[in-house]
Amino acid sequence: MKHKRLIALMTAALTGVSAAAILGSFPGAIPAAPSEPVCITAHAANGQDLGEYHNCKTYIGAYEVKYDYYDNSDGVTIYSIGGGPHDCGPLIIPQQLSAKNVIKIDDRAANALKCSSVTLPDTVREIGARAFEACTCTSITLPSSLQKIGVSAFARAHLQSITIPAGVSVIEDSTFAGCDKLKSVSMEGVTLIDQNAFLNCNQLTSVVIREDCQVKGTSAVFSECRNIQTINNRPILGHATDENGITYPVLDPQAYSIIERLFAQCSNVKFIDDYCEELCKYVVKTETSYDPDSEDNSNDWMCDALKARQLHDWLIRHCEFNKAWRQNAKDMRNFNHSAFFLSYAMSKNGIGKSVCSSYSKAYTMLLHAAGIESAVIGDSMGEGHAWNVVKINNNGVDQYYEVDTLWDDQKGSGYDYFLKSDAEMTAIHEGWVFREMDFHEGEHAWLDDYTGDYEYLKAQCVNSFADTNHDGILDYDFDLDGAALQGSDWDEYNGTMQFCFGLGSMEYINTKMSVVLDHLLRSHMSYYDYMNAAAPSSVSVPNGETAEFKVTLFGENLHYQWFLYVERYNRWDFIENAAGISPTLRWEANEYSNGDQFVCRIMNQNGYYLFTTPVTLTVS
Repeated sequence: MKHKRLIALMTAALTGVSAAAILGSFPGAIPAAPSEPVCITAHAANGQDLGEYHNCKTYIGAYEVKYDYYDNSDGVTIYSIGGGPHDCGPLIIPQQLSAKNVIKIDDRAANALKCSSVTLPDTVREIGARAFEACTCTSITLPSSLQKIGVSAFARAHLQSITIPAGVSVIEDSTFAGCDKLKSVSMEGVTLIDQNAFLNCNQLTSVVIREDCQVKGTSAVFSECRNIQTINNRPILGHATDENGITYPVLDPQAYSIIERLFAQCSNVKFIDDYCEELCKYVVKTETSYDPDSEDNSNDWMCDALKARQLHDWLIRHCEFNKAWRQNAKDMRNFNHSAFFLSYAMSKNGIGKSVCSSYSKAYTMLLHAAGIESAVIGDSMGEGHAWNVVKINNNGVDQYYEVDTLWDDQKGSGYDYFLKSDAEMTAIHEGWVFREMDFHEGEHAWLDDYTGDYEYLKAQCVNSFADTNHDGILDYDFDLDGAALQGSDWDEYNGTMQFCFGLGSMEYINTKMSVVLDHLLRSHMSYYDYMNAAAPSSVSVPNGETAEFKVTLFGENLHYQWFLYVERYNRWDFIENAAGISPTLRWEANEYSNGDQFVCRIMNQNGYYLFTTPVTLTVS
């Protein structure tokens, strides 16, 4: 027997024959099932009113079933189910054995049993620990009478789907861990799930669960469930479109509470990783010149340093330090790669919460989406702190720098902890020293770009980024191509910037780079491409529609005046309505306006002006 009974085998009276005789008389041939049971009977220990104890064996089809009970107990416990070396087909447990209800499948009873399916009667109240562990059954029918399922009861079983009846309120530790063929789970009454309950169910796609279900402690119950896509029969990951027509990911608001309580601590969950990756790509696509989804990035005009700055800034704008993390320092909702992304997704104001580890992991994933290598590093001393090492390519030369997004958010004045040498970061980190790679093995593939050791990486961070005015842009890299301007390029750039923003020092002009950058990002153009496209172009418009001529020059306090060429008088006349003083001129296309020519005069705040090249309206 696999469990202890408080019985006294005072009388080995086994219905008139010896125990040895009975044990030796089990038939060799397997009857159709259930066969007439063969039982060993003994008296209960003194002082117990349980009646006689019976230990029996029978056959249900090809399966040898062992069970026991007391005369005065309310049912039978099956403690062993055995079969042959091969799948013996469906196993259907009858409601009664020896005229008593089957109420429990005991610990390890069907461990590693080879069968195609299992059906339990509507009398079973409990399934013991490891009862069906590694069982080859692809389906099991659990009765409405069921109230308890033990630890690892179905771990590594071949189940494809399971419905847990309403009477079961707790899923124990590792109950379905390793069920790598399990595709759907429905939990009608479960209100508490213990650790690792569905660990490594990597084919699981659908989960039905109560809204008020909780997890025990800081349990990551769905980790390594790499295909979960629906919760409560609703797809979790959806998509929306921004004002520029660019698609970005969203999570189903109806599932926010379930995600927060049951999934936020987990790693390698499909809808979470898909959301994180798609959001990173969207941010990179909208904040930099790089398109992660495009095979042609010929217009990728930003240098690595500027991309790193843009993503650094985006993270700081959308994240704040989670001061409450100390209340549960072991809760992975504060530390794993999805901590910031999920809190951002479910926030009402577009601000996520995180701690240093998640700041650094989120930054690494954003950089990965931009094609920039990054590693999460940390100091293992004391309470620990995490930040990044980032590989920046400057004019074909790779250089490593350290970045601390959290400290720039909390303690810096913009870029005090951005692209620094190890020596400088150590000096400004108030004692924090780069000592190790932050441990995140297997958490997400995007965190594993760098696979070397920390000592080598530390030794590469020998220079700080040249940024005298602390604006996060390489000094004098005014055209944002990773190199300082020289010669005629310098003169052209300097002249344009001073026209657009007024006369001033180069330090003043450099502070206007954020305005320029905003225009470049919205137009998805590099500086010189933008300047070439800033002037209006000739257009051909069908009769009856409205033509548009645009000047898109960046700048401050610029004034516009459009002129129409009057061929009759061979002169340019002011266009005196409101459209004539706007950067965009709208003109009706008809038989009279065909061939009209226009120029725009742009005047800056110092009174200097320039004219665009004449453009023509063709009416088709």
